Amino acid sequence: MRESRIRSVPEPSILKKTKGDNMSTKQFATSENATTVQQKTAVIYIRVNRKEKEMAEFSPDKQLDLLIGYALKNNLNVVGTYMDTASDRSQFRQMIEFLKTQSYRPENSNSCCTVIVEKIDRLYCNIEDLVTLRNIGATTCLAKDNVVMYPESKAREKLLQDLYALITEQFRKSLP
Repeated sequence: MRESRIRSVPEPSILKKTKGDNMSTKQFATSENATTVQQKTAVIYIRVNRKEKEMAEFSPDKQLDLLIGYALKNNLNVVGTYMDTASDRSQFRQMIEFLKTQSYRPENSNSCCTVIVEKIDRLYCNIEDLVTLRNIGATTCLAKDNVVMYPESKAREKLLQDLYALITEQFRKSLP
């Protein structure tokens, strides 16, 4: 079972990187005590269309800043960044291939099955994208909505995600 909660770190803290048992860990030392928190790995996925690329609020740089901030706040070590523009989904396919290689690694290894994305419509263009990520067993972090979808999420949470993916697909089909 995957760890679902990240423990907060007492302030002030001094950060020391350590290695142990094939896992990436960070040790946070304070004047009173030291705590070790297992750091999960994740990939970032950014997608923009041509019009949005020019708009400051949807720019790739804005998305990247948001997603890196989310990763830092949630103690996620980013091991890859993938960015697609318009209808080119080559980076999405590369990310899927990377995640597939990670999903076969033992759970006690430092495998990566977490995707951080701005919001759900940045990740899913159709229902097949959702099914592909779900079959891999990926955890999806929606940074703007502060929502995390785990493979073991409840049925009603998955249903909402399914509906949103379907709405996104229908919206994309209606565009000229």
